[in-house]
Amino acid sequence: GSGSSSSEESGSSDDEEEDDDEEESEEEDDQPDPLASVCKTIEGPNCTVHCCTVASNAPNEDRLLVEPERGLYGVFDGHGGRVCSQYAMEKFGGVFEELLEVEGPGSGKAKEMEGLEAAFFSGASKGKDAEEDKKQKKAEKPRIALKKAFQQVDESFLDTLGPENNTSGACALVCYMAPGALWAANVGDSRALLVRKKRGVTSVPVSEDQNTSNKSECAKVVARSSDERAVRSHESEGKRSEQSVRRVAGTLMVTRALGDGYLKKAELSLPPYNAHLPYITGKPKVQRHAVTKADGYLVVATDGVWEHMSSEEVAAEVDRIFTEEPKGKEHKHPAMRLVDAVIKAAADKVGIQADQLKLLPPGKHRRTYLD
Repeated sequence: GSGSSSSEESGSSDDEEEDDDEEESEEEDDQPDPLASVCKTIEGPNCTVHCCTVASNAPNEDRLLVEPERGLYGVFDGHGGRVCSQYAMEKFGGVFEELLEVEGPGSGKAKEMEGLEAAFFSGASKGKDAEEDKKQKKAEKPRIALKKAFQQVDESFLDTLGPENNTSGACALVCYMAPGALWAANVGDSRALLVRKKRGVTSVPVSEDQNTSNKSECAKVVARSSDERAVRSHESEGKRSEQSVRRVAGTLMVTRALGDGYLKKAELSLPPYNAHLPYITGKPKVQRHAVTKADGYLVVATDGVWEHMSSEEVAAEVDRIFTEEPKGKEHKHPAMRLVDAVIKAAADKVGIQADQLKLLPPGKHRRTYLD
């Protein structure tokens, strides 16, 4: 799993959401894997970011996005290889920054649009109403930029690298710290939360899991694909049983993702998936949260964390990490201490020691216990 926790004061949710219309594989790769295990701290202009990624696959398919100068913090959880997550990590920041400038006040396109709007609405919107309208549009710029950035990165990946990597995909979660607000955009089941310390420690969700455990997301998959059996067990599991896992098209547990061209485009697909496309989308869900002083930490992590610890457990652990000194052999690095807590929780489930789990090399056997 991989995670990023920020000590910047962040905010309470105002629950603003966009309108929603909407196998694993072992990768053989002889190239060195620079991200097999990474643990570092980055000082930003307004926050300190503690990052950690520990590979369960060989090579590591996860990538971190840490760009304090742009206010961007995120994770890309790759599957079917690391090609898509690597591409998204490299491209997202630049695409978002360009879109934010285009959509933001002062750009040529924005000025042109403002001029047309002013002429059109001059008789209906004046004084305070016009100023309020302008502020509202400015406040929504990050939502539009995030949404378009996800879609542009997804489309460019499918067009340029998709034909040779049609089963490579990535869950993506990106948080943008704007003045007075935290924005979160995601596809897939990585999760972000705020750690709020007010009359005790609580977690405040800033994203929503998009996988086959989410009934609303499953309904969207059925509607999108016109396949009544769009969410089903893999054919190798036979008929539905208590042990079977429901997947999109019987193959993918998330309902939205970057890449995965075989579930989106006919020219990148193959039987039996090409009969009902698209199954999934790269369109993100975008949420905005107001910033308050009660929220001390932002945690961004892949599903490898959330499979073994609840949001409340993670919030309590993060608070402990930053209020208590490391004990015994505990790591001093905050992000690694959180990952150690996840590893211990995973080990406890199967009745082994955390040290035994850590000794397992990245690959299929390790993923059985901790992905």
